[in-house]
Amino acid sequence: MDETTDASQNDAARFVQRQAINRSGCYMLLFFFSLLFLNFEEDTAARAGRPTVQDQIDAIKYEKSLLANVTFGQNISHPTPALVQQKVEKALSKGIKDPLDIGVLPVTHFYHNVTGIFRGEWMPTNVTVPENNVPDNNATSPEKARGDFPYDQPGSFTLNMKSEHTKEDRVKFVEGFIRLQNDERGDFGVLMVAEGVHFVNNGTLYMTAVPENHHMPTEDLLHMLPSNSTMNQGREVLQEQLSLEMEELQKVLDWSGQGYIDSDRSMPNITDCTFEFWMQLHPVDGLMSEVLEYERELENPQGINVRYPGPFMASMVMYSANCEIVMEMDDSNGIKIEKYYKKAISYATLASVVAFIQIFLLIHQMEYTPTPSSVSNISYWTIAMQSTMDGYLCLIHLTTGVVVQNVFIPFATTAFFTFVLVSIFGMRYLMVIWRIQRPEAAHREQAAATQNAARTNSPAGDAINNAEATARTTSTLGGILPMANTTARPAVRTVQDERREDALLYYRFYLVFLLGLFIFYQTASKSTFVQNIVVGVLAFGLFSFWVPQIYRNVIRGSRRALSRRYVIGMSLTRLVIPLYYYACPHNILAHESTKWVWVLAAYVMLQVAVLMIQDVWDPRFFVPERYLPERYNYHPILPNEDEETNVDVKVVGVNASEEAESSEGQSKHAPGRDCAICMLPVNATTQGSAGLQALGRATYMVTPCHHLFHTECLEKWMRIKLECPVCRAYLPAV
Repeated sequence: MDETTDASQNDAARFVQRQAINRSGCYMLLFFFSLLFLNFEEDTAARAGRPTVQDQIDAIKYEKSLLANVTFGQNISHPTPALVQQKVEKALSKGIKDPLDIGVLPVTHFYHNVTGIFRGEWMPTNVTVPENNVPDNNATSPEKARGDFPYDQPGSFTLNMKSEHTKEDRVKFVEGFIRLQNDERGDFGVLMVAEGVHFVNNGTLYMTAVPENHHMPTEDLLHMLPSNSTMNQGREVLQEQLSLEMEELQKVLDWSGQGYIDSDRSMPNITDCTFEFWMQLHPVDGLMSEVLEYERELENPQGINVRYPGPFMASMVMYSANCEIVMEMDDSNGIKIEKYYKKAISYATLASVVAFIQIFLLIHQMEYTPTPSSVSNISYWTIAMQSTMDGYLCLIHLTTGVVVQNVFIPFATTAFFTFVLVSIFGMRYLMVIWRIQRPEAAHREQAAATQNAARTNSPAGDAINNAEATARTTSTLGGILPMANTTARPAVRTVQDERREDALLYYRFYLVFLLGLFIFYQTASKSTFVQNIVVGVLAFGLFSFWVPQIYRNVIRGSRRALSRRYVIGMSLTRLVIPLYYYACPHNILAHESTKWVWVLAAYVMLQVAVLMIQDVWDPRFFVPERYLPERYNYHPILPNEDEETNVDVKVVGVNASEEAESSEGQSKHAPGRDCAICMLPVNATTQGSAGLQALGRATYMVTPCHHLFHTECLEKWMRIKLECPVCRAYLPAV
C-alpha cells in the first residue's frame, strides 16, 4: 500500500513538473508572437506614399536644375536677421581674420578632415523674422513648427560628421547628423540630418539641418555663402554629390527594376524646424605640413612620430527661420573619428581582458567545487545573475561591432569571450547546480506533502496513540534520538525528466534575459529621470549577485562555498565596466561622471565583506537565533543504558540474530554499531563530564534514517554524495 502511494505521489509530482515546463514554453511562445504582432506592418501599407527609384532620380534632376539657376544675393526666401548675423560673425571671427576672402592663404591653420564627433552645450535665443519677408499664407506658426521639443531651453548636442573628398581641393562636402537633447525633458531629443560644404583653408563650414524624412534645402545653403565665388564653388560640390547619388540610384534601377526608396516613415517627427548651420573650426598650432602629416598618420598609421597640432574644437551657430530660434554652441570639443575608433578599440581590449579573467575565475570555482556536496552549497541565483549580466554585455558588444564596421574585430572578440563565459562555462555550471539542487528541493516538497497528508488522513485517536508511543520512546532515549520512521521511497528520475528540467532552466534564463531587453527598449525613449531610475534599480538588482549566496550560507550554515579568489576577482572585474562609463570622464559614450557609481562599488564590497566574515567567523553571525531555521543534529546523545536495547537495534538497523547475540552479552559492543563505510565498530559511549560527552559525540554521526557512522567516514562520503550509504535516503548537508 505504501509503495503504491509513493508511486502515485511521484507520478503526480512529475505531472505537475511537466505542466510547469509546458506553461513556460507557452508563455515564451506568446511573448515572441506579441513582439511580432506589435511590430507588424502590412507591406502594402508600408509602401503607400513611398517614392520609387525613378521618382527619386527625377527629383535629383530637378534639384540640379534649380541649383544651376541660383544667383548670388537674389530671390532669398529667408534673409538672415541682424541678431543672427552678429552671432555668426562672432563665431567665424574665432578662426580667421578675413572669413570672406578664401583666396588669400590664411595666417592660421585648420584641420582639413572634419570627420569626427563634436559634443557640447547650446544656448537658445528667440529671434524675430524680418518684416520685409514675402508673406506666406501656408507657413506654419513657430510654436507649431517647434513641436514638443523645448528649443527655448538650453541643452546638449552631439554632432557626427563625415567629410567627403571632391574635385575641388579647397572645398569638401560634409554630411552627418546632429542630435539636440534636453537634459530635463528626455535623453532622446531631436535627430536632424545635416549637409553642407567645408572650406578647408579658413576652416568654415556652411550646412543646413532638417529633421529626418524632410527635404534638404540646398538652395538655402547656397544663399548662406558669403560671396559669389564661394557660391560657385559650393554649387560645383553640391552638383557633384547629386550626380554621384543619381548614378547610384540608376545602378539600383538597372539592377532591380522599378523599386521603392527605403525610408522610415513610421516614426513621426516631433518637430518641423529647419536650420541654417554655421560652423567655424578653431585654429591649431604648427605648420600646415605638420597638420596634414598628422591627419595622414591618423588615416593610415605607419608608426611615424608626428607632432600633435592641438585640440579639435569648433564654434557653431544654428538658425531656424520657421521656428524663430537661434542657438549658439561656443568652444565645442571634438574628437577625430580615428582617435575615437582607437579609444573604442582600447575599451574593447579592456573588456576582453576582463572577460578572459572571468573565464579563468569561473573555471577555478568549478574546480573548487568538484563534488555534489560542495556544489549544493552554491547559490543558483548568484551564478544566474552573473550569467545574465554577461549575456547582456555579449549582445551589446556584438551589436556594436556589427553596426560600426571599423571596430568589428575588437568588439567581436569581446563578444566571443563573453559568449564563452556565459554559454560554455556559466550555463554549464548553472546546469550542474540545478541538477544537484533540484532533487533536494523535490525531497523537501515530497516530505512536506507526506507530512500534510499524514496530518489530514490520520484519525484523532491514532494521533493520540502515536503521540503517547513517541513520548514513551523519547523518554527511553533521553529525549534526543528520534524514532525510526519508514522512509518514503525517493522519486525515480528518468532521462526525460532531466531533459525537461534542463529545458525549464533555459526557458527561465532566456525569459528573464528577454524581459530585461524589453525594459531597456521601453526605457530608451523615456526621460532622463526615468532612465536613471530604471538603470539604478537594475544595477542595484544585478550587482546584488552575492546576496543569494549570503542567504544560502545562513540557511544551510555552510562556509567557504565560494573560493575567495573567485569572490574577490569577480567583484573587482564586474565593477570595471560601470566604473569606466560612470567614473571615467573620457569614456567612448561621453557619459558624465557620477558619484553614485562609487556607492555601487561600496555596496558590492560590503557583500564581499559579509561573505568573508561568514567564512572566518560564523555564517549566521548577523541573524538572531530565533529566526534561524533548525538544522539536523548529526551528533545526538546515545544513552549508555539503552546501548543494546531493541530500540537501539532499530536505530542502527541490525537483524534479529545480531539482536539476540547482543542481548546475551556475547559481545562487548553492539554489533549494529559497526560503521557501514569502514566496517569498524563505532564507540558511541558518552561518559564523563559535559565537555567529554561533547567530544565523544563528535566521533560519530547518526543520519535522519537512523544509521550510525564514524564522523570522518560520513563526512568524506557526503563530500561525494548526499545519500545514505545504507538506504540511499537523502542526507541534509552538514
